[in-house]
Amino acid sequence: MTSHAEEQKVEEDNSDRLRILIEESGFTQNEALARFNRGQARKMALRTLKSYLASRDAKTRINCSEAILERMKKILRQT
Repeated sequence: MTSHAEEQKVEEDNSDRLRILIEESGFTQNEALARFNRGQARKMALRTLKSYLASRDAKTRINCSEAILERMKKILRQT
């Protein structure tokens, strides 16, 4: 088990930033995904979003691309 101090040493990646963005938006993961997919020709699957948001030690975790993070920022800040 890692301590909070050890976690602070790990540099945030785009997946961490995405998690924070969704948490701070007040939207659920499903709501954020629905907004993200609106108007997209190629929709993101819920499973993909969950892989971005998985804990650092999860085998299913993948790092979110800069393009996805930027689009999600744009979408979630529109209210």
